[in-house]
Amino acid sequence: MMLQSVEELEWEVKQLYGGLAAERVVFGKSGSTTSSANDIQKATKLLKHLVVENAVYGEAKLNHTELIMSDKLVAEMEKRSAFFYNESSKIIAEHKDLLCHLSEKLIEEWSLDKERLFELIKNYRTLQAELEDARAHSFGILKEEVA
Repeated sequence: MMLQSVEELEWEVKQLYGGLAAERVVFGKSGSTTSSANDIQKATKLLKHLVVENAVYGEAKLNHTELIMSDKLVAEMEKRSAFFYNESSKIIAEHKDLLCHLSEKLIEEWSLDKERLFELIKNYRTLQAELEDARAHSFGILKEEVA
């Protein structure tokens, strides 16, 4: 494992939970698949690295791999896991429209490289900003007509 900050590792955990969060936001809990098993396994490994091996969130600075893993450590890993998953879910929910737009483009184009993905995001955001401006302008005209 490369040398990474706690913030970088926490962000990586959130990214790993992103796929499952996206499925649940779009399809609901019962519509999500088991495709996230590998991501959950990786997230668990990172959480173990943070909580058990490096004692990042604890007062005592012990590498608990040399000890029997206590219920308290498992509870801490579960707590952090739930927090990071919820953070991922919030991000996905905030950008659900963009996610659906990109999903449609992926189906149309079959694969997207990084440059094309960023181009699609930029175009989507530009379109959304133009729509907001048009709505605001229309609202202003309606407001003047009513007055």
